[in-house]
Amino acid sequence: MSGAALPTSRDWPHQDEWLSEVGAGLAWRPGLPDPLAFMRFEYSVPIGADAREAKFTAVFQRALNLLPAR
Repeated sequence: MSGAALPTSRDWPHQDEWLSEVGAGLAWRPGLPDPLAFMRFEYSVPIGADAREAKFTAVFQRALNLLPAR
């Protein structure tokens, strides 16, 4: 393996295909039911004159801890 990048036929999207948005997020670590778990809330609003709508996302995550406890 040389580690060199292989050429592909893929290219960046055209300028009119880019979709922009602005948003904000909040990560909250309640400590229950697990100290490694947290809630994440995100809100995004599209920028531009298209038919997309604003989106709200709520996610519950738990950290993947693979190290043994000492």
